[in-house]
Amino acid sequence: MFYGALVKVRLFLYKAGVFKKKKIKCLVISVGNIVVGGVGKTPAVMMLVRMFSRQGKRVAILSRGYKSGFSRSKSKSKKEKKNFLVVSDGKNIISDSLQSGDEPYLLAEACRSVPVIIGKDRYVSGKYALEEYSSQVLVLDDAFQHLPLHRDLDIVIIDALLPFSNGYLLPRGGLREYPSGLKRGDVFFITHTDQVKKEILENTIAQLKKINPHAAIVKTLHQPVGVLSLDSKRRVEQVDFLKGKEILALCSIGNPLSFRKTLESLEANIVDFISFSDHYVYEKKQLEKILKGRENGIIVTTQKDEGKIKQLKLDEKLKANIFALVIELKTIGNEGNWDKKIQEKMQNFLDKDK
Repeated sequence: MFYGALVKVRLFLYKAGVFKKKKIKCLVISVGNIVVGGVGKTPAVMMLVRMFSRQGKRVAILSRGYKSGFSRSKSKSKKEKKNFLVVSDGKNIISDSLQSGDEPYLLAEACRSVPVIIGKDRYVSGKYALEEYSSQVLVLDDAFQHLPLHRDLDIVIIDALLPFSNGYLLPRGGLREYPSGLKRGDVFFITHTDQVKKEILENTIAQLKKINPHAAIVKTLHQPVGVLSLDSKRRVEQVDFLKGKEILALCSIGNPLSFRKTLESLEANIVDFISFSDHYVYEKKQLEKILKGRENGIIVTTQKDEGKIKQLKLDEKLKANIFALVIELKTIGNEGNWDKKIQEKMQNFLDKDK
């Protein structure tokens, strides 16, 4: 109740204009959610960034860098402490996964030509992106509750497997705010729609329409597109490579159930499934102990875990048998023409800029 009261007061103060929102002269799109844990925000960010990049727009990704080495650093004085960290300048990845955090590093790896910047104050990092890279579009990763920065579009990710957690706010449940907060959303991406029954999905859609009848609703699924070895050869295999094979699955993500279901859909024979808490930091000795005796077996992990495992400098023979499952977000339904809404906002921005 105390947490909920704080959330309501904060939202009211922004809505009433007591707390002011800052604006940046470019198109600002937020991708976020109301539930803690993995719901599929990162693949959604990738999809948006690639869409704008194909159109020739200059894009930058802004992230808070939750649980990154940079965000946890308390040793510097206020004068020395930087407000943001450049993970990638769009040409080179500058920071490692420990310093930048799991998601920002993954985004930097997946979107090589796009700058990725982390920092608590998205206005500061956004201004830097505008000045340094002449960005036309800023995509904010995990920013639905980041109210200080004005955005032109709020995309909210809803996990079909657990759309509203257990119905309770933190710390009793997994909700960051009340579901009524979804009224602020412009577009709902429902993820993992292929992993729930049709009637459950329809019930979730009905609830979303009741809360916010004006938002566009997009059904999506996480489509496996291949597996990538972690050794220096970086071998790429088709997803049917896993069919019928005995594998050890290893992950440290917010929604391990979805990862398991995806592997099962590929008809992989999961002989062992090891899951750590989200943002878990692996240690070399610990991982070598887990993988001992599996030098000739197949280990499958997530793209999010890939960056952390690569940092450990494991034996090359062992890494040759570790594969990251590459996932892309695929839209399978589009009520409300969400993509046209984005293009209209982009065109309005370009017209004003002339």
